Formats: sequence, structure tokens, C-alpha cells
Amino acid sequence: MSTTKTTTLGAIFLAIFIVLVILFLSIPQALTNFDLAIMHHVRGAYPFGKHFLKHLDKIGNGHLYNWLVIIAAIILVIIKRYAEAIWVFVSSMLLSLGAVDILKNYFQRPRPKIHHKGFSFPSGHATSSMIFYGILAIIVFYIIKNQAVRFTVQVVLIALIAVIGLSRVYLGVHYPSDILAGYSLSLAWILFTFPLFKKLQKFFNEPI
Repeated sequence: MSTTKTTTLGAIFLAIFIVLVILFLSIPQALTNFDLAIMHHVRGAYPFGKHFLKHLDKIGNGHLYNWLVIIAAIILVIIKRYAEAIWVFVSSMLLSLGAVDILKNYFQRPRPKIHHKGFSFPSGHATSSMIFYGILAIIVFYIIKNQAVRFTVQVVLIALIAVIGLSRVYLGVHYPSDILAGYSLSLAWILFTFPLFKKLQKFFNEPI
């Protein structure tokens, strides 16, 4: 994908995030009413087990997620994929574990469940899962040569992103707009930094 295309797509997803921010700041109650309608549908139409979804949450954020990022980066270094290791590690730590906390504390949107600690907008789980598993879904294209295996891995990673986001809505700890904000912000980051990743590949003389 050319730099122009990635930049354009990145700008589109950033615009989606900005629109959500504007709606939250200008007409928060209307956004919340829209969110609650979607939440009612999700929680009624998809009777997943709460215990399963709570365990799934652990690979979307938190200590286990941090270890998964570190392990993935170490494995990539071991197989001499330095550009990939830098991209996934720096992106995961900088955006999902740093910038999101700053944004949450700035917007201070209460969660749907008042007793659940922390703020809601944007979703840390949605941001983290999209950044980490999204980047992995891209870099397996360069690492796994077997098309069938590569496709299967990518489908699993994309499914993880979707289910983790859905689980946050189902468990009632995030509004759908929180999830969309996290996804759009992460996709914008991935697309904006993709050209830099390609330059790093060339710098390290990695096979493309």
C-alpha cells in the first residue's frame, strides 16, 4: 500500500475519532442514548458467558496483555524481525498504555456501570487490542509464507479484536462509542506509522 493511501485512510479514521469527540463534548446525552440502544441490542442478542468474556478481557489489557506484547517483541527480535519488534512494542506501549490514560482523564466520561472504576472514553481494551493484534495481523504477512496458515492467523487476530470490543459492551463497562473511538484512534495510528515501519524494514535490510 502506498504512503498516500495509508495517510488518506489514517486521516479518515482520525476524523471518525474527532467526530466522536465533538459529539461527546457537544451533545453527550444524545450520544449516550444512541449507545444505550445499541447496548440493549448487544446484551440481549448475544448471550455469551460472562465468565468467558471476563477471562478474554485479560488479553485485551492489563498485566497479561503487557506480557504478551513483551513476548511478541522478544520473539520478533529472536527471528531478526527488528522493524516489526519496534513497531509493535513502541505502538502498544506508547498509545494503548500511555495516550489512552491521558485521554480518559481528560474527557472523564463515566462508565455505564458506576461501580466500575476508571473512566470510559476511549476504551483502553479496544485501543490496545486493535494496536497489538492489528499490527500482528499485518506483520504475519511478512513472516508467514504459507497463504493458508497466514490467512487463518489473520482471521483469528481480527476475530480477537472484534470479540474483545464486543465483550466490553456486553459486560456493560463501555459504551459502543468508546469502542469505536478506541478502534478508530488505533487504526489511524497504525496507518500513519506504517510508512515508518516500511523504512525500518529497509534500514534493517529485512526481506519484504
